[in-house]
Amino acid sequence: MMNSITPHTEIEDAYISHGDEAKLFEGRMQLEDEAYARTRRLRNRAQRQAKLNALRRIKRRNRIIKLSLFWTGAIALAAFVVIWNADAIISALNHALRIV
Repeated sequence: MMNSITPHTEIEDAYISHGDEAKLFEGRMQLEDEAYARTRRLRNRAQRQAKLNALRRIKRRNRIIKLSLFWTGAIALAAFVVIWNADAIISALNHALRIV
């Protein structure tokens, strides 16, 4: 800080007192701690998001598997019913076509 009263203030400003130096060091350490904490929070958030995304993929895959098993079973059951009753279905179709 410049003071017009004393001509040696520039020289005095060049030297930092021990107390100011300690405060600057403490401030730098606090900034480094905050930077480390921020990177740790970002890393933890990324890990948490990756875990949530993995759980969502697993749930979606399980839902797709259940749905595909249901429809495969439904189609297989329908095919079995059609094959089991093929004679009745064919006779009903012949009867319907004779009427037309």
